[in-house]
Amino acid sequence: MALTDKQIAVRAKWVAALRSGKYKQGRNALHCQDGAMCCLGVLYDVQGGKWFPRYGSNGPRGSKTLNGSTYNLNNEGWALAGLSFDDLDELISRNDDDGDNFNTIADIIDLLTLADTSEAVTHATS
Repeated sequence: MALTDKQIAVRAKWVAALRSGKYKQGRNALHCQDGAMCCLGVLYDVQGGKWFPRYGSNGPRGSKTLNGSTYNLNNEGWALAGLSFDDLDELISRNDDDGDNFNTIADIIDLLTLADTSEAVTHATS
């Protein structure tokens, strides 16, 4: 998938945030009651989203508003970072199931970005 300059910039900001030590890592929710976030919650946070309480079967979780609309994990958030469903599945699995830390996940995002930009260059020169 070819990334736009804006998507590359969003990913760079996201990776920097994951490596910053500012965020406590959480699992199975974008934003947990204790303030912890999964890697995708950090993505939404660096995009300027506002968190508000939402109660579900697993207790309080975070939701976010961006551009005046409310959403959790939907196409708008993925598109801003140029993520595919496969990318999302990999990142969710690494964060929630495998227990990878944010630095490792940031490395994975860097590799995805490199692959996506290299693929675009290959197609452009073919």
